[in-house]
Amino acid sequence: MTKIKINDIDVTSAEKEGHDSALILTRANAIIIRNQSDYEQVIQFEKMAKERYKEIDIERKKITMPIDEAKKNVMNLFRPALENYESAYKKARVLLLQYENEQERKRREAEAKLQAEAEKKRIEAMRKAEEARAAGKENIAEKYEAKAENVPVPVVAPTFERPKGFVSRTLWKYEILDESLIPRAYLMPSDEKLRKQATATHDSIPIPGIRFYCVEV
Repeated sequence: MTKIKINDIDVTSAEKEGHDSALILTRANAIIIRNQSDYEQVIQFEKMAKERYKEIDIERKKITMPIDEAKKNVMNLFRPALENYESAYKKARVLLLQYENEQERKRREAEAKLQAEAEKKRIEAMRKAEEARAAGKENIAEKYEAKAENVPVPVVAPTFERPKGFVSRTLWKYEILDESLIPRAYLMPSDEKLRKQATATHDSIPIPGIRFYCVEV
């Protein structure tokens, strides 16, 4: 296993640079360009600040690069085990959910079948009640109506029980069947296409609802 060794960090130097940079930022916030001379001075100021930024960044990387390399080595060391275990528990969970879904499908089918049979009994009882009432047998009609009302609605219990700690969630997704039918509120302009259009044609080809403009960078 790769040993990690980090040299002491010069905190004093870093703190001094933080103080000096704050003064530079204060100067930047106070800049006012009134004439060509000011303009040229600010160019030199911008150059100085940029150079100091690069120098400080180099010093930072002297410290962080070994740390980043050490982290990379640690990640590579543990990656095979993590990936294997992740694939294993994800595969097991997929199989569990497939089993649950299949059992639930069978339960719903069995329940629907029993409920259909119960509905037939209810309809038959109501039919006999109507026949009895038509024949003037009110008492018998009421008995059949009561029987129809008391036909139980079958409910089939699940055939599996989840152990404590095993949970899942329903994830809704979508697929586009016909892009031309999508309401405008759900459409998003293509950032990539518009950027390419702006670069290639500038503002020579107008597009309704779009303003092309340029900035100096």
